[in-house]
Amino acid sequence: MITRTCHAGARFARFSTWNHAKYVKVTPEVVEQHIKENKEWASGPDRLQITKFVEANPTAPVKAVDMTDYINVRGGRSTWDPPAMRALSSLLTFPLSLAYGLSRIFPEEHKIEALNILVVGARSESSLPMVWWREMLCANSSAVTHNIRMVGPGLQQNKSVYKSATTSVDIKPYYSDVNKSLSLVNNFTVTADKKLHNDFSALHEHPDLNKLLRWADVFVLFNPGYGNDTLKALWEPTMHQLLHTHKPILCTAYGEHDLHRDLQALDRISTAADHQELGEPIEFIFHPQENPFKTFKCTLDPTEKGDQGIVTTNHSIYAFLAK
Repeated sequence: MITRTCHAGARFARFSTWNHAKYVKVTPEVVEQHIKENKEWASGPDRLQITKFVEANPTAPVKAVDMTDYINVRGGRSTWDPPAMRALSSLLTFPLSLAYGLSRIFPEEHKIEALNILVVGARSESSLPMVWWREMLCANSSAVTHNIRMVGPGLQQNKSVYKSATTSVDIKPYYSDVNKSLSLVNNFTVTADKKLHNDFSALHEHPDLNKLLRWADVFVLFNPGYGNDTLKALWEPTMHQLLHTHKPILCTAYGEHDLHRDLQALDRISTAADHQELGEPIEFIFHPQENPFKTFKCTLDPTEKGDQGIVTTNHSIYAFLAK
């Protein structure tokens, strides 16, 4: 069961879906209009703003309270076209959400030299070029060296990470003389015809499962949907394995509806994992909240109705572990 500080219906604050740039409520109709605008913008010359954003190797940490603040400070300007803001946020949401979550789990005063991060069930984040993952080193993260490994059935080909890659920035934490660095491994095998194929369908079926569980200091699940009816059977065995490690698990969700389902599933899974009947084996490191580094680029899920169909990558964020 989940440790509760309030009744189940108020386990997390209710969120509204808002466009941070214009401060207007996002509806399915607004999302459809944004999708059209995004396509037109992407075919024009202004799209080069995205390339210029990451051209310079950062030399100082960026202290930002949210996505808008980060883009303005890092980009050196305070005015962006709305499609540019949406595009930038969609590229930055994974590294910045990870940096934010790690800063909540491992505060800077912990002075961590190296942190092993296992991204479980990786999908679109695995295709993100290394130059964008480098941004997490600019954000408020508490380690010198970040070792990220991604596993999952939806891994995508990444030309900038051919099996593995490393990068660094000219930024030193106050407690170290070494620059911050990042290594990234996508768990692909290369076949004779040079095509990349997924190794395994789920973490609990991975032949190196025990090694990976021991290696990781923290597990990250980006928008896993482990409460979705179509995904429950795939996720439940993996969730049991993660809980048995008693290590931190960082999760995000696409929105309030997605989060509700996942928390209900977590309650059920954690109760089933409580073999000693100790009660409330799950403890939140930080409770579910709206993610300040969520994307502004929404899409629509045709299988859902109304506002529940609005998909906002990394809309909500929380972290927990088994006691």
